Amino acid sequence: MKRRVFIAIPVPENMKKKAGEWQKKHADLKVRWIKPENLHITVIPPWYVDENQLYEVARLLPFTLKGLESFPILFSKVLLGPPGQQSRLLWAEGITPKKFIPPPSQNTPQLAAGMNGRRRNPSRGVQYPAGKVGGFIELKEGFEEALLANPKTGFYKKESRPAKLHLTIARFRPGSIKKLPQPTGVVNWNFKVGEVNLMESRLQKGGAEYAVLESVKFGPDF
Repeated sequence: MKRRVFIAIPVPENMKKKAGEWQKKHADLKVRWIKPENLHITVIPPWYVDENQLYEVARLLPFTLKGLESFPILFSKVLLGPPGQQSRLLWAEGITPKKFIPPPSQNTPQLAAGMNGRRRNPSRGVQYPAGKVGGFIELKEGFEEALLANPKTGFYKKESRPAKLHLTIARFRPGSIKKLPQPTGVVNWNFKVGEVNLMESRLQKGGAEYAVLESVKFGPDF
């Protein structure tokens, strides 16, 4: 039986609390709220795997993160999404860091498996040493490269739309909300990313339920 998995950044408890308070404050909105315990930031959207493929993905996870530095995320507003389509989501959106370069170190970082020891930014043709660059887009691109490089993962296609850092907090019937009342959308939610989860999405009548299958922290030691 195939399982629906994805890769996500877990949301810390203090930010879940802030999102939950925002939801309660705007309880009059006719939406289906995402439970705070189910909040996450998707890095790689769902695809289906069998048990052997799941094993390969779980095995790949720590090697892809090896040498990467933790990086900050800031959400500053709540918007209707997705952009350019009929609205059906409420999500928090903020800065999508293109790169985060930590202070120089005398230690040479080990190479990240599956990426030939280099981090590449395709939009500019620039290469960065492995372990020197973090950030949401580099994280996403790194996982895409590593998953595509291993046919045993069952992953076969990158997203065609541009990467956009967002946190979905509610869903609603497409087009039923045209505009958010002001100043509803102003928030200040931030945290530092330090780990990534391999998750399973289980579709239920009341909405998807999520389970963490594997959790890996950033850094050279794991």
